[in-house]
Amino acid sequence: MTAEYNQISQTPSRQPELPPKFPLLDFSVSIASHLQDRAVRGFSARLSAAQAAALSRVPGVISMIPDAVRHPHTTRTPKFLGLADSFGLCPNADYANDVIVGVLDTGIWPERPSFSNEELSPVPSYWKGSCMDAPDFSATLCNKRVISAKTFYLRYEASCGKSMEELNESNSPRDTEGHGTHTTLTAVGSRVVNASLFGYAKGEARVMVVKARIVVYKVCWAFGCYDSDILVAMEHAIADGVEVNFRFQIVGKIRI
Repeated sequence: MTAEYNQISQTPSRQPELPPKFPLLDFSVSIASHLQDRAVRGFSARLSAAQAAALSRVPGVISMIPDAVRHPHTTRTPKFLGLADSFGLCPNADYANDVIVGVLDTGIWPERPSFSNEELSPVPSYWKGSCMDAPDFSATLCNKRVISAKTFYLRYEASCGKSMEELNESNSPRDTEGHGTHTTLTAVGSRVVNASLFGYAKGEARVMVVKARIVVYKVCWAFGCYDSDILVAMEHAIADGVEVNFRFQIVGKIRI
């Protein structure tokens, strides 16, 4: 939902404090999960069909979009982009050196050799992000390659009606599905020699860009990825200093 209002407060760990006010309505609007003011100026709310219709007529409300659930989707990214050369995209040049790439997916498994930070320079000084610390994901796992990792699940948790603990899901950036790690490595990472699948198909693992940085925003969980969680992750990415398009391989009906 997109609207005009004066102030917001949003963190990934608690509910917003200042919901927008609509004095022309005969009902109150309670925020379901998120407020945004960077990617868009809007908020997420639970409304009946009648309430949604009434709110859509209020001056300043530009659009209202149902909060859809999406799912990770694998694709042959390098070939689709015309970058199927086995040597990768400009591997020996400074192409994309220090560029910060945001990944919105199921998280990351940072111990993978492909996320080594050898031969990388220090993290750019303009970077403002942080690395989440959790029981199964130490903040020390972030390095000069994976420079930040965060989670976003308020809408997902509300939809399930249970806490992440009750759902037996890790609310850390740890990738328990595998898709986020795969998606990240189609774009950014280190070369790995003698790579194989259980000893088969031995060779050298390569990516498209070897000198860029990775920022992880975990927005997808066991039962999907909600638009409002995705949007607030984008808000954080803008504030953090992500520079290029988000790695985003999630399917669903897109409405703008």
